[in-house]
Amino acid sequence: MTAKEMFEKLGYKEDFHIAYIKYYNEKKDKYIWFSKPTKTVEIMFDIDMDLLKAINKQVEELGWNDD
Repeated sequence: MTAKEMFEKLGYKEDFHIAYIKYYNEKKDKYIWFSKPTKTVEIMFDIDMDLLKAINKQVEELGWNDD
């Protein structure tokens, strides 16, 4: 399962841009940003284990853990 599929299963929709990936859950009004230039993740709320797994999968797919 891809990170996008994992986020979608949790109610998040992807907004893809050349410099970032944003997942937004409209129902919960929560978002997660993956900034490609700075290799950072912005999260403004508590996360559970399923969401952490999706975040880790996205980091893996971006190749950030290869540094």
